[in-house]
Amino acid sequence: MEFKDAGYSDQLAAVSDQTLQCIVDQGFFGAPGSLADARSACAELLFARAVIQAQTLKIAELSTHG
Repeated sequence: MEFKDAGYSDQLAAVSDQTLQCIVDQGFFGAPGSLADARSACAELLFARAVIQAQTLKIAELSTHG
């Protein structure tokens, strides 16, 4: 995630699954239904992380048997 603002230098910041899930479940600042696009994107990120984790485990398993 990139933050670009006059007060911040360019930087990357990791976002926890818990934070993403909170946004999916509740929206930003406790207003369910707000920023629907952001909520959808967070849900997609959680799904993608799960897929990547499962594939990484499968690759690791194949490499130990190969």
